Amino acid sequence: MATTLQLLELSSNKGSWTLTSAYSGTPAEFAGPRYDAFVFIRNGDDHILCAYRAADGTTDLFQTTLSDPPTRKVASINLGTGWSTLDAFKYYNENFLMTYRPDTGLFGFFSLGSDLAIRGKYMYSRFHAPAMSRDFTMVKSFVAGGRVIIMGYGFDSGSVCLYRIEGLVSSQPGAPPIAAHTVWDHVWAPGWTRFAFFTLGKEVFFLKTNTKFPNVNIDHVLDDPATGTSEVDSNMQLVDAQTLSLVAPFERDQGHPHFVAYRPDGAVVAYRIYSTCAGWSQLANAKAVAAAHTLLPVVIDEKQLFLLVAES
Repeated sequence: MATTLQLLELSSNKGSWTLTSAYSGTPAEFAGPRYDAFVFIRNGDDHILCAYRAADGTTDLFQTTLSDPPTRKVASINLGTGWSTLDAFKYYNENFLMTYRPDTGLFGFFSLGSDLAIRGKYMYSRFHAPAMSRDFTMVKSFVAGGRVIIMGYGFDSGSVCLYRIEGLVSSQPGAPPIAAHTVWDHVWAPGWTRFAFFTLGKEVFFLKTNTKFPNVNIDHVLDDPATGTSEVDSNMQLVDAQTLSLVAPFERDQGHPHFVAYRPDGAVVAYRIYSTCAGWSQLANAKAVAAAHTLLPVVIDEKQLFLLVAES
């Protein structure tokens, strides 16, 4: 089995938007065993694609450019086996990779140096209320009020929790000086998926879809995350809402929020979110590789790109 990468470019000419393929193929490094999770980080001027394999813990780091092929392996690290989620954030100007596994409720936080080597790791889990950390089907980091916040949500239970990353005066050898703290614990309806976090006016919002009780919402993370979230709009109209498999946010026009939606047959649509958060307008659509399991927006050389990853 080989991994297919496709890069789509969103571009505009006199107000007319198009989505076109900038690359599609299997770079040599992706011809072997498949990777299970991907995330982009920025290291200086380089865009680094982090590709994680759960079976052996290997995470290969690829410099990504507008070339053929677009990836070149520049480092390899090991994050340990069994993680289901890979995410990334910056803290004190340093890159962190965040991992999570729902069966144990364990989060892993790995700090990376500019040489892309692991500088330290911190593990966190919580086994009692409030904000127990097990069985999340979605975990995502974002910045609110200048602080790193992590949301976890369980599709079956409806449990939703917020955690805050804080700096420490010192830490044990081999661990970065950070700690996670419980912020908020609540229960929503079960069935929410495809969360897409975005910023508008320095406030954090997120789009989500319920596939158990069909609905599409935009919610707002309140100024004090300890007070949780509030619903902005509900029962919103999104084409193919119940059949989409991937949704990802991105920014254009000095930070205005957008999102891109993907259907398993390869249909891709880019949308611009209204500043009222009451809906969106379609910018462009395209037919891409089918059965992709990963969709990552990235800006390279001032070009808005979307990386799709599929197995063939």
